[in-house]
Amino acid sequence: MSSSLLHASGGRHLYLVDPVAKKITDELVDIFDPAPYEAVATYAEQRKAFFDFTGMTDSGWQMPR
Repeated sequence: MSSSLLHASGGRHLYLVDPVAKKITDELVDIFDPAPYEAVATYAEQRKAFFDFTGMTDSGWQMPR
C-alpha cells in the first residue's frame, strides 16, 4: 500500500499488508529490492489478493493492450 507522503518521496517504498489481519503494517519495503522467490506473486495472485483484501468484486476487466 502506498500513501501520499510515500508517493511524494519518489514512490519507491510501500507499506506491507498483512492479508490475514487485513491491516497495513508499519514495515516499509523498497519495490526494487531483491525478494526471495517464495515472496513474489504473479499478476493473477496480486489481483486476487487485492479484491479479497478490499472486498470488491472483480469484473474481469483488463487494460487494453
